[in-house]
Amino acid sequence: MSKVKRLLVGMLIVGAITAATATGTFATFNASTSNAGTVTSGTLLLGNSANGGTACISTADTGAANTITAGNTNTCGVLFTSTLNPTGATSAFLDLTNDGNFNAATSSLTVSACASTPNTVTIAGHTFAGDTVAAPLCNKLQAVIAEVDASNGTTLTGSNCVVGLASGTTPLTGCSYTPTITGGAGSYALGAWNATVTRHFVVDVTFPDTSDNRYQGQNAAVTLTWTLNQ
Repeated sequence: MSKVKRLLVGMLIVGAITAATATGTFATFNASTSNAGTVTSGTLLLGNSANGGTACISTADTGAANTITAGNTNTCGVLFTSTLNPTGATSAFLDLTNDGNFNAATSSLTVSACASTPNTVTIAGHTFAGDTVAAPLCNKLQAVIAEVDASNGTTLTGSNCVVGLASGTTPLTGCSYTPTITGGAGSYALGAWNATVTRHFVVDVTFPDTSDNRYQGQNAAVTLTWTLNQ
């Protein structure tokens, strides 16, 4: 065979090898694994139902898709609508639920300072109100806030007598009224609160019969703030 023919044959062999390599004819070994990871954040959402009404949620609720707000607080329904005279009393019942999927390590109730404001009455162009300076209604009303065993219940349970004197029988056995609602202001620990658990509280306010006419025509306002903490 001539040198030219041998050269051409060699070039054909090299070309064939190159073509086979380029098209993946040669087999290779492979092994692979993969892992997908998802991190999910838990939720702490507090449902608050006053006197059996529709529950209010701790974050803004528009009835559609909602973004949980940074403060995660919401103002819910009022406790009382009645007008009290001396010797009178009024009660409110709260059902509070950890509606999130995360257990709260701690929880608390904060009772604001009581504010006395005029509740004026106008008669024939003349306006009348009580003396909120010398005889504020907050300094006369007495209160109890207690955890009970059921909605509208009367048996103490859990954190028991939260605000009030842990003795006596009025209005609840083992929890009697504070000397004044003003003295009830402060923060109170309520312990751990697991997800989906509902707890029941009663709020009772009485107007002692030792009140004089200066206590007429006033409002006494207090805010209760319930908090869950991780």
